Amino acid sequence: MKDRNLLKEIKELVFGEEELQFLDVKTSDGVILRVQELAEGQTVSIVSEDGENVSGAGEYTLEDGQVITVDEAGVITAIAEASEEVEEVEEAMSEEVDNFAPLNEKIDNLTNALAGVLEKFAEVDGQLKEANERIEKFAAAPASDEPVIEQAEPKRNGKEDALKALAQFRKNG
Repeated sequence: MKDRNLLKEIKELVFGEEELQFLDVKTSDGVILRVQELAEGQTVSIVSEDGENVSGAGEYTLEDGQVITVDEAGVITAIAEASEEVEEVEEAMSEEVDNFAPLNEKIDNLTNALAGVLEKFAEVDGQLKEANERIEKFAAAPASDEPVIEQAEPKRNGKEDALKALAQFRKNG
């Protein structure tokens, strides 16, 4: 315990009364940035395997969507809130959804037409099954001895019919 207190006293003498606290923030592409406070005017360092280096000029997008702008000296010059970017993305998404409305309508129409086709198919399938049942019953029925074919006797014309036909013939020419 005494060693820790002694170490703490040495830190206070060298660095002042307050011990500096740092905040590590992660960018959207996985880079870790170290700042004392996430505010304009603060120095940004990049934490890597090689140690801590002052960051170069550029824009860094944090995981929460905030964008910080850093100058050549590694000082934060601007912080843009995530809500501005989110609103732009939401607006673009709503426009894309509106572009799909005609396609959704066509899909609904095709779905309804397909339902009608499936209904007709089920109806024809039922009729086909019924016809097959009738054919099977007919094939299973016993055959009779000899089929009877009735022939119609030829019509015999009488004298009157012959006279009418002759009169008709003379009339027509």
